[in-house]
Amino acid sequence: MNRRRWVVLVLIVVLACVLRPGGLGRNSLSIDEGLTAQLVESPSRQFIPEMRKIEQLPPLYHLILHAWVPAPGIDVLRSDALLRVPSAVFGILGVGAMFLLGRRLFGVGAGLAAALLLAVSPEQIAQSQNARSYTLF
Repeated sequence: MNRRRWVVLVLIVVLACVLRPGGLGRNSLSIDEGLTAQLVESPSRQFIPEMRKIEQLPPLYHLILHAWVPAPGIDVLRSDALLRVPSAVFGILGVGAMFLLGRRLFGVGAGLAAALLLAVSPEQIAQSQNARSYTLF
């Protein structure tokens, strides 16, 4: 890959970095996000049993979020943006992964185009600002 294409890829990733964090604290938590926050705040020994009871999604995102949440005593429900940061990070990483997939299947140009489309996708941006595991998928 030549230097110009690397610059384009970096600009696409920077665009993804600019578009995702802007809305992290804009809206209050939805019902599903509140459930995630409540689950993540549970003590470590109760975390897995509680997750098995109330969550239908695979556990990796919740385990990452449980490790991300600050020390006990900090109310995650009052820090909506903090709870959504991992989703934004996974959304940005998804743009890079989309480039790699597109490049492998169809070449560098297609990879760049696919990464750009994902970087500006309103649905992907919205999911990157949601404290749920959808961007990890």
